Amino acid sequence: MTRLGVLAAWIQRRLGPEEVPVLYRTGREQIATLGLALEAADVPSGCGVDALFLHRPFDVGSLCEGAGVLASHAGFDRYLTTGENWSLASHLGWTDVQPFVVGGRILGLRAAAPSEGWDGLLASALESFGGWDEALPPTSVLHERAGSVALVNAMRPALLSAAHDRGVRVYVTGQFRGGARQRAEALGMGILALGHKRSERWGLQQLARELSAEFPDVHIRVFA
Repeated sequence: MTRLGVLAAWIQRRLGPEEVPVLYRTGREQIATLGLALEAADVPSGCGVDALFLHRPFDVGSLCEGAGVLASHAGFDRYLTTGENWSLASHLGWTDVQPFVVGGRILGLRAAAPSEGWDGLLASALESFGGWDEALPPTSVLHERAGSVALVNAMRPALLSAAHDRGVRVYVTGQFRGGARQRAEALGMGILALGHKRSERWGLQQLARELSAEFPDVHIRVFA
């Protein structure tokens, strides 16, 4: 049977070390069932798990008493939502994927525009996320020989300009920031805001898929 420490070590390798300890609360060592949730409020009373993973563990209190709590906050956002999410880029069928770097920091990913263009991008978002919060189409036709797309977990005017300078014509993010709309329109850049919770839920499901593949003896329950 998989041990709690082994799960913690895997999560740290996958999502990286950060200020929130991966082993947020100690608990049972032998893990048969692992629950995944974004926050404590999503977990039903009774729990029925040996350990719990929380994206935001701060209000866990005595929830699931006796169960260990694993956590990742910034790393989950970076690698499993709309940041440096190679799994999502692969899932969407993006090609020529490379890091999107600004000021020496990797802030997301950049890829060739999909051959299906803007409509294909929306269709993929509908299939994978069930919709989006806001979609602002680019002013020029998007296709695989003209421009690229970027996946970035932040939306500021300066980032839109930096992306545009690198040939990006559609900027995919989680939450639409109203202050950046004017810059996007001035640049003619398309914006696809998937929604903060939608992107987090996708990340939680992806984490479940990866954990199930890595630890087939552990039953994974997703509370979302």
